[in-house]
Amino acid sequence: MTNKWVGPVLHLMRMGRAFKRADATFHQFTAAATSDDLAFLAELLRSGQIVPAIERVVGLDGVAAAIDQIASSHGSGKIAIVPGASPDSTGTR
Repeated sequence: MTNKWVGPVLHLMRMGRAFKRADATFHQFTAAATSDDLAFLAELLRSGQIVPAIERVVGLDGVAAAIDQIASSHGSGKIAIVPGASPDSTGTR
């Protein structure tokens, strides 16, 4: 760049053209749950065709230990926090 005023503008125009040619886009997809979908999933859960991977159920007094376990990435399922539950119950796997 020999001209400190025009040089950056030309560079930005070249980069803009390069990005347009690359067709770099980002698309986000989020599914919207309907009442029919939730009823279908509830029936699958009720019939036992699908089983949630809950490793254990903890009460509010077990939240700190649960967070430590999640942070250490040692676990084969989710940890459910249920107020009033026993400190460390085994969930269904």
